Amino acid sequence: MIRATNLDDDLSERRDGLNGGATASGSRCWQAADRPACADLLRLRDERNLSAGVGTAMLIAGGVIGAATAASFFTDFSFLGLTPAQDRIHASPVAAGREVGVMIEGLW
Repeated sequence: MIRATNLDDDLSERRDGLNGGATASGSRCWQAADRPACADLLRLRDERNLSAGVGTAMLIAGGVIGAATAASFFTDFSFLGLTPAQDRIHASPVAAGREVGVMIEGLW
């Protein structure tokens, strides 16, 4: 997603340079001399869209994996017969010296 943002900035700068500034109207891509620059703009746009899509997919996949991992700590799967019945997970606060934390005990 960071790469998509950087590509979007590059795309905006090149588009403004091609059009003669941010206030210019119309497109110069119709002129034969500017067609290679326009092809570069299209390549940057496609690359930006691909990077944004990959970033979004990775963010969603990470959220799903994180939620499944968190849910597995508190779900008892013994009814499937794959593992023996287990005690619940116990979490208790711990403080020692200059450290504070949580101790999690149980079978996952």
